Amino acid sequence: MNLAELYENRNSSQFNDSAAVVDQLKSKLQWQDGETIMDVGCGPGNVTALLLQAIVPHDATIIGVDISSNMVEHAQKKYGNKNLHFCTLDFGSENIRQVFELESFSKIFSFYCLHWIQDQRRSTENVWSLLKPNGAALIVIVVHSPLFTVYRAMSKLEQWQPYMKDVDRFITPYQEVENPCDEYRALLESTGFKVTDCFAKESAVDAPTFDFLKESLNAVNPFLGRMPKNLQAKHMDALMDIVLENHMIRIEEGSEGKLTYIQPNRVVVALCQKIRPSN
Repeated sequence: MNLAELYENRNSSQFNDSAAVVDQLKSKLQWQDGETIMDVGCGPGNVTALLLQAIVPHDATIIGVDISSNMVEHAQKKYGNKNLHFCTLDFGSENIRQVFELESFSKIFSFYCLHWIQDQRRSTENVWSLLKPNGAALIVIVVHSPLFTVYRAMSKLEQWQPYMKDVDRFITPYQEVENPCDEYRALLESTGFKVTDCFAKESAVDAPTFDFLKESLNAVNPFLGRMPKNLQAKHMDALMDIVLENHMIRIEEGSEGKLTYIQPNRVVVALCQKIRPSN
Protein backbone atom coordinates (compact mmCIF):
# COMPACT_ATOMS: atom_id res chain seq x y z
CA MET A 1 0.00 0.00 0.00
CA ASN A 2 1.54 3.34 -1.01
CA LEU A 3 1.33 6.51 1.08
CA ALA A 4 -1.65 7.97 -0.79
CA GLU A 5 -3.71 4.79 -0.47
CA LEU A 6 -2.84 4.45 3.21
CA TYR A 7 -3.76 8.07 3.86
CA GLU A 8 -7.06 7.78 2.00
CA ASN A 9 -7.99 4.64 3.92
CA ARG A 10 -7.15 6.24 7.26
CA ASN A 11 -8.38 9.85 6.91
CA SER A 12 -12.05 9.30 7.70
CA SER A 13 -11.85 11.83 10.54
CA GLN A 14 -10.84 14.65 8.22
CA PHE A 15 -13.32 13.59 5.55
CA ASN A 16 -16.22 13.48 8.00
CA ASP A 17 -15.27 16.78 9.60
CA SER A 18 -14.92 18.46 6.20
CA ALA A 19 -18.33 17.10 5.21
CA ALA A 20 -19.87 18.52 8.39
CA VAL A 21 -18.35 21.95 7.70
CA VAL A 22 -19.57 21.95 4.10
CA ASP A 23 -23.05 20.89 5.19
CA GLN A 24 -23.14 23.68 7.78
CA LEU A 25 -22.03 26.47 5.43
CA LYS A 26 -23.04 25.41 1.91
CA SER A 27 -26.25 27.45 2.03
CA LYS A 28 -24.10 30.58 2.24
CA LEU A 29 -22.29 29.77 -1.01
CA GLN A 30 -23.78 31.40 -4.09
CA TRP A 31 -23.31 29.47 -7.32
CA GLN A 32 -23.15 30.66 -10.93
CA ASP A 33 -22.79 28.87 -14.27
CA GLY A 34 -19.28 27.92 -15.29
CA GLU A 35 -17.71 27.99 -11.82
CA THR A 36 -13.95 27.46 -11.59
CA ILE A 37 -12.96 25.92 -8.25
CA MET A 38 -9.70 25.05 -6.54
CA ASP A 39 -9.23 22.59 -3.70
CA VAL A 40 -5.94 23.40 -1.95
CA GLY A 41 -4.33 20.41 -0.26
CA CYS A 42 -6.45 17.83 -2.08
CA GLY A 43 -4.36 14.91 -0.80
CA PRO A 44 -5.53 11.61 -2.35
CA GLY A 45 -8.52 13.35 -3.96
CA ASN A 46 -11.41 11.74 -2.10
CA VAL A 47 -12.65 14.96 -0.47
CA THR A 48 -12.43 16.80 -3.80
CA ALA A 49 -14.22 14.11 -5.77
CA LEU A 50 -16.73 12.73 -3.30
CA LEU A 51 -17.55 15.84 -1.27
CA LEU A 52 -16.95 18.98 -3.33
CA GLN A 53 -17.95 17.60 -6.71
CA ALA A 54 -21.30 16.61 -5.22
CA ILE A 55 -22.24 20.19 -4.26
CA VAL A 56 -20.98 22.23 -7.22
CA PRO A 57 -22.93 22.93 -10.44
CA HIS A 58 -22.68 20.18 -13.04
CA ASP A 59 -20.68 22.39 -15.42
CA ALA A 60 -18.15 23.50 -12.81
CA THR A 61 -14.46 22.80 -13.26
CA ILE A 62 -12.48 21.73 -10.20
CA ILE A 63 -8.71 21.65 -9.87
CA GLY A 64 -7.25 19.87 -6.86
CA VAL A 65 -3.71 20.85 -5.94
CA ASP A 66 -1.25 19.32 -3.48
CA ILE A 67 2.45 19.61 -2.75
CA SER A 68 2.82 15.81 -2.89
CA SER A 69 3.24 14.38 -6.39
CA ASN A 70 2.40 10.95 -4.98
CA MET A 71 -0.98 12.21 -3.76
CA VAL A 72 -1.70 14.00 -7.04
CA GLU A 73 -0.81 10.97 -9.15
CA HIS A 74 -3.12 8.80 -7.05
CA ALA A 75 -5.94 11.36 -7.17
CA GLN A 76 -5.74 11.88 -10.93
CA LYS A 77 -5.66 8.16 -11.64
CA LYS A 78 -8.57 7.34 -9.33
CA TYR A 79 -10.82 10.40 -9.59
CA GLY A 80 -9.77 12.52 -12.57
CA ASN A 81 -12.43 13.23 -15.20
CA LYS A 82 -13.34 15.93 -17.72
CA ASN A 83 -14.41 18.36 -14.99
CA LEU A 84 -11.96 17.32 -12.28
CA HIS A 85 -8.19 17.60 -12.59
CA PHE A 86 -5.30 17.36 -10.15
CA CYS A 87 -1.84 18.92 -10.25
CA THR A 88 1.19 19.38 -8.03
CA LEU A 89 1.57 22.81 -6.42
CA ASP A 90 3.35 24.30 -3.43
CA PHE A 91 0.66 26.73 -2.28
CA GLY A 92 3.12 28.45 0.04
CA SER A 93 5.32 29.53 -2.85
CA GLU A 94 5.77 33.20 -3.63
CA ASN A 95 5.75 32.23 -7.32
CA ILE A 96 2.25 30.79 -7.33
CA ARG A 97 1.11 33.52 -9.70
CA GLN A 98 3.42 32.07 -12.33
CA VAL A 99 1.56 28.75 -12.16
CA PHE A 100 -2.02 30.06 -12.35
CA GLU A 101 -3.32 33.30 -13.77
CA LEU A 102 -4.45 35.85 -11.22
CA GLU A 103 -8.15 35.81 -10.37
CA SER A 104 -8.73 32.46 -12.07
CA PHE A 105 -11.07 30.87 -9.53
CA SER A 106 -14.55 31.72 -8.36
CA LYS A 107 -14.19 29.60 -5.22
CA ILE A 108 -11.31 28.14 -3.26
CA PHE A 109 -11.70 25.39 -0.67
CA SER A 110 -9.01 24.12 1.66
CA PHE A 111 -9.46 21.50 4.36
CA TYR A 112 -6.68 20.65 6.81
CA CYS A 113 -3.90 22.11 4.68
CA LEU A 114 -3.07 25.81 5.01
CA HIS A 115 -1.79 25.51 8.58
CA TRP A 116 1.22 23.67 7.13
CA ILE A 117 2.38 26.94 5.58
CA GLN A 118 4.47 28.71 8.19
CA ASP A 119 4.16 32.05 6.38
CA GLN A 120 0.46 32.50 7.00
CA ARG A 121 0.43 35.91 5.35
CA ARG A 122 1.70 34.31 2.15
CA SER A 123 -1.03 31.65 2.26
CA THR A 124 -3.87 34.17 2.57
CA GLU A 125 -2.34 36.43 -0.08
CA ASN A 126 -2.16 33.49 -2.47
CA VAL A 127 -5.84 32.70 -1.86
CA TRP A 128 -6.64 36.36 -2.49
CA SER A 129 -4.57 36.50 -5.68
CA LEU A 130 -6.21 33.45 -7.25
CA LEU A 131 -9.80 34.38 -6.36
CA LYS A 132 -11.95 36.35 -8.77
CA PRO A 133 -13.59 39.53 -7.43
CA ASN A 134 -16.52 38.50 -5.20
CA GLY A 135 -15.14 34.98 -5.09
CA ALA A 136 -15.43 33.00 -1.86
CA ALA A 137 -13.04 30.83 0.13
CA LEU A 138 -13.93 28.16 2.69
CA ILE A 139 -10.94 27.20 4.81
CA VAL A 140 -10.38 24.74 7.67
CA ILE A 141 -7.02 24.89 9.48
CA VAL A 142 -5.72 22.97 12.47
CA VAL A 143 -4.84 25.32 15.32
CA HIS A 144 -3.94 22.75 17.96
CA SER A 145 -3.22 19.03 17.86
CA PRO A 146 -1.97 16.60 20.51
CA LEU A 147 0.10 15.00 17.75
CA PHE A 148 2.19 18.14 17.42
CA THR A 149 2.90 17.99 21.15
CA VAL A 150 4.17 14.46 20.58
CA TYR A 151 6.39 15.59 17.69
CA ARG A 152 8.01 18.24 19.87
CA ALA A 153 8.61 15.75 22.67
CA MET A 154 10.20 13.24 20.29
CA SER A 155 12.41 15.88 18.67
CA LYS A 156 14.17 16.34 22.01
CA LEU A 157 15.09 12.67 22.33
CA GLU A 158 18.65 11.85 21.30
CA GLN A 159 17.70 8.96 19.02
CA TRP A 160 15.23 10.97 16.96
CA GLN A 161 16.72 14.47 17.13
CA PRO A 162 18.81 14.09 13.93
CA TYR A 163 15.65 13.42 11.92
CA MET A 164 13.46 16.08 13.53
CA LYS A 165 15.66 19.20 13.72
CA ASP A 166 13.11 21.22 11.74
CA VAL A 167 10.12 19.92 13.71
CA ASP A 168 8.45 23.35 13.83
CA ARG A 169 7.97 23.20 10.05
CA PHE A 170 5.44 20.44 10.65
CA ILE A 171 3.52 22.07 13.48
CA THR A 172 0.71 24.58 13.02
CA PRO A 173 1.90 28.13 13.80
CA TYR A 174 -1.22 28.50 15.98
CA GLN A 175 -0.34 25.61 18.32
CA GLU A 176 0.42 27.91 21.27
CA VAL A 177 -1.78 30.86 20.27
CA GLU A 178 -4.36 31.75 22.93
CA ASN A 179 -7.07 33.01 20.54
CA PRO A 180 -6.31 31.49 17.13
CA CYS A 181 -9.76 32.25 15.76
CA ASP A 182 -9.36 35.98 16.41
CA GLU A 183 -5.83 35.93 15.01
CA TYR A 184 -6.87 34.14 11.82
CA ARG A 185 -9.86 36.42 11.28
CA ALA A 186 -7.60 39.45 11.67
CA LEU A 187 -5.15 37.99 9.14
CA LEU A 188 -7.90 37.40 6.58
CA GLU A 189 -9.34 40.86 7.08
CA SER A 190 -5.94 42.54 6.80
CA THR A 191 -5.44 40.68 3.51
CA GLY A 192 -8.66 42.29 2.26
CA PHE A 193 -11.27 39.61 2.81
CA LYS A 194 -14.74 40.15 4.18
CA VAL A 195 -15.08 37.37 6.75
CA THR A 196 -18.66 36.16 7.03
CA ASP A 197 -17.98 33.23 9.38
CA CYS A 198 -15.03 32.36 11.58
CA PHE A 199 -15.27 29.94 14.47
CA ALA A 200 -13.25 27.34 16.34
CA LYS A 201 -14.44 23.79 16.89
CA GLU A 202 -13.17 20.44 18.09
CA SER A 203 -12.49 17.76 15.53
CA ALA A 204 -12.65 14.27 16.97
CA VAL A 205 -10.22 11.63 15.79
CA ASP A 206 -12.07 8.66 14.32
CA ALA A 207 -9.79 5.74 15.14
CA PRO A 208 -11.64 2.68 16.43
CA THR A 209 -8.58 0.65 17.44
CA PHE A 210 -5.00 1.17 18.55
CA ASP A 211 -3.63 -0.35 15.34
CA PHE A 212 -5.89 1.84 13.20
CA LEU A 213 -4.65 4.95 15.00
CA LYS A 214 -1.05 3.88 14.61
CA GLU A 215 -1.52 3.37 10.87
CA SER A 216 -3.27 6.74 10.61
CA LEU A 217 -0.37 8.51 12.31
CA ASN A 218 2.09 6.57 10.19
CA ALA A 219 0.38 7.88 7.05
CA VAL A 220 0.89 11.53 8.04
CA ASN A 221 4.28 11.30 9.77
CA PRO A 222 6.64 13.59 7.80
CA PHE A 223 9.81 12.28 9.46
CA LEU A 224 9.70 8.59 8.56
CA GLY A 225 11.02 9.08 5.04
CA ARG A 226 14.21 10.56 6.46
CA MET A 227 15.03 7.47 8.50
CA PRO A 228 16.53 4.12 7.58
CA LYS A 229 13.77 1.55 7.20
CA ASN A 230 15.02 -0.39 10.20
CA LEU A 231 14.28 2.64 12.43
CA GLN A 232 10.84 3.52 11.13
CA ALA A 233 8.93 0.90 13.09
CA LYS A 234 10.88 1.78 16.23
CA HIS A 235 10.03 5.43 15.73
CA MET A 236 6.31 4.69 15.47
CA ASP A 237 6.46 2.47 18.56
CA ALA A 238 8.14 5.30 20.48
CA LEU A 239 5.55 7.77 19.21
CA MET A 240 2.67 5.58 20.37
CA ASP A 241 4.35 5.14 23.76
CA ILE A 242 4.28 8.92 24.22
CA VAL A 243 0.63 9.01 23.15
CA LEU A 244 -0.19 6.47 25.84
CA GLU A 245 1.99 8.07 28.51
CA ASN A 246 0.22 11.40 28.00
CA HIS A 247 -3.24 9.81 28.23
CA MET A 248 -4.22 10.88 24.73
CA ILE A 249 -6.05 7.59 24.30
CA ARG A 250 -7.59 4.92 26.49
CA ILE A 251 -7.73 1.29 25.52
CA GLU A 252 -10.60 -0.83 26.73
CA GLU A 253 -9.25 -3.94 28.43
CA GLY A 254 -9.98 -7.20 26.62
CA SER A 255 -11.22 -5.36 23.55
CA GLU A 256 -8.35 -6.17 21.15
CA GLY A 257 -7.17 -2.58 21.20
CA LYS A 258 -10.52 -0.80 20.99
CA LEU A 259 -10.12 2.87 21.85
CA THR A 260 -12.51 4.54 24.23
CA TYR A 261 -11.06 8.05 24.20
CA ILE A 262 -8.84 10.19 22.00
CA GLN A 263 -7.97 13.83 22.59
CA PRO A 264 -9.46 15.88 19.75
CA ASN A 265 -7.78 18.31 17.42
CA ARG A 266 -8.95 21.90 17.40
CA VAL A 267 -9.64 23.64 14.12
CA VAL A 268 -10.70 27.07 12.90
CA VAL A 269 -13.26 27.33 10.11
CA ALA A 270 -13.42 30.50 8.00
CA LEU A 271 -15.74 31.52 5.18
CA CYS A 272 -14.67 34.73 3.48
CA GLN A 273 -15.20 36.74 0.32
CA LYS A 274 -12.96 38.83 -1.90
CA ILE A 275 -14.90 42.05 -2.15
CA ARG A 276 -12.47 44.15 -4.21
CA PRO A 277 -14.13 45.13 -7.50
CA SER A 278 -12.51 44.10 -10.76
CA ASN A 279 -10.14 46.68 -12.26
